[in-house]
Amino acid sequence: MTHRVTFILQEESSSTNRIAFLCTLLTLWYRRGQSCFCLTPDQDYNTYLDDQLWSFSASVFLPHTQGPVSKVHQIHLSNDPDHAAGATTIFNCTQDCLVEFQPDCEHIEFGIASDKNRLRKLYKNYQNQNLSLSFLRM
Repeated sequence: MTHRVTFILQEESSSTNRIAFLCTLLTLWYRRGQSCFCLTPDQDYNTYLDDQLWSFSASVFLPHTQGPVSKVHQIHLSNDPDHAAGATTIFNCTQDCLVEFQPDCEHIEFGIASDKNRLRKLYKNYQNQNLSLSFLRM
């Protein structure tokens, strides 16, 4: 089974920070009907991201919850990789390479212009694991 990792880099001309870029990506994937899971580094990040999703846009509300993926169409936040089971898209919000992959799932690494070096390191690591990699600029 080949695992897919998509790298998404924000265009350099934008001044958006990484969290705002993540919220934009989550909006796009949620509207496509994707079951989104955000793998976070810790509980504090879960809480911070939860707050950001509540206040990201006055015109768009992104339903979300902390905990494992469920059948309810919403964004799931957790620092436990086991909670990602059943997601169709996993956004890696940690700074590290993913070590666990869900079957039939797109795994996303994302960043802004200042994240290029970190993303290059992750790309090389995944490439060494012979994973299926793609790249997208937004």
